[in-house]
Amino acid sequence: MKILLGSYAPGGAECLIHIAQKLLSLDHQISTLTTNMSAQIFLNHGITPDYEFNCIGVPLYKEVEDILKKIAPDVVVSGIVGPKDQLDYALIEGAKELKIPILSILDSWMNYADRFNNPVTLEKNFYQPNLVAVMDQFTLDEMTKEGCNPNICFISGHPKFDWIKKSKEIDNKGMKEKLGLNSQKKCITFFSHPVDSYYPNRSLGYNEFDVFPILFETLFNDLDKDSFEFVFKEHPIDSTLPKDYIKNYQFHYIERCNIDDLMLATDIAISMSSTMLIFSALCTSKVISIQPNLNIEHDNCVLTRAEILPNTQNKIDFLGELKSGLLETGSSAKYEKFFNADGKSCDRIIEKIYSLGDFE
Repeated sequence: MKILLGSYAPGGAECLIHIAQKLLSLDHQISTLTTNMSAQIFLNHGITPDYEFNCIGVPLYKEVEDILKKIAPDVVVSGIVGPKDQLDYALIEGAKELKIPILSILDSWMNYADRFNNPVTLEKNFYQPNLVAVMDQFTLDEMTKEGCNPNICFISGHPKFDWIKKSKEIDNKGMKEKLGLNSQKKCITFFSHPVDSYYPNRSLGYNEFDVFPILFETLFNDLDKDSFEFVFKEHPIDSTLPKDYIKNYQFHYIERCNIDDLMLATDIAISMSSTMLIFSALCTSKVISIQPNLNIEHDNCVLTRAEILPNTQNKIDFLGELKSGLLETGSSAKYEKFFNADGKSCDRIIEKIYSLGDFE
């Protein structure tokens, strides 16, 4: 089979790369389309994208349609996120126009309806791939409540879960040494996110600038500094941390790295609502969500929405979570059960790719 895979954002690429590797192992012919934001994910796993677009706001419909005509794939696999004139939606529109079956993979646990709706005409469920891979039953139920079309959805698990299941036994101390961290200390990592850029005026009840004082003042004023090393991982698209923090505190500030290596080195993962919390929990890290003054109607963290993780609101609660994380070893069992993380997500998606391409 000829399969074309394309992703606008890093989150979508985190899904597609594991499908791509599995398809290659099965001797299928693949072509890959990325943006300058998502290309690194493919490169981290040894696949050089065939096409890479710069995200500069230029509509990609024509370019993508020309590529589809040139390659003539049996099936297209895409992400489903980003501006509606960019890669994921250009693939959906182009594939539908050329009558090529397309399967899109949901990459995160938020903003479901917006992914399918037309922002210009306000038409709901305007963007309709043939099939949509959804991570778990909780997500499908939330999507249905938001008005998404459940008839094109199937539960697959997240493709990255398969990689995590194979990789979580990798030596944590050895990974710390690879990254230049002290292998004898706990690694506490904050995965940042530009909340204010996406949700201005504190529409969630908070933004990252409310979180940073809780994070830094608790870590550096209330904990034994010799017991841990702190890594601040910037968001891959937008920088978030004011320079005063870099000037006033000693820690590892990382803009770009192999995120998988960092995740495997991390003992305590902290964020607001990043999917890295879910991936880290499945890697047996202690995970902490900080969302002060959260408007619970706009909670973007599925772990707290599903009440399998408490929402940390203040320094006292955060300090308690940190101290328990420094003393205990994390467990992934409850997260594996909830998220359908059985190591077979890619197999379920490839089975659907075969059905769309009439491949036996």
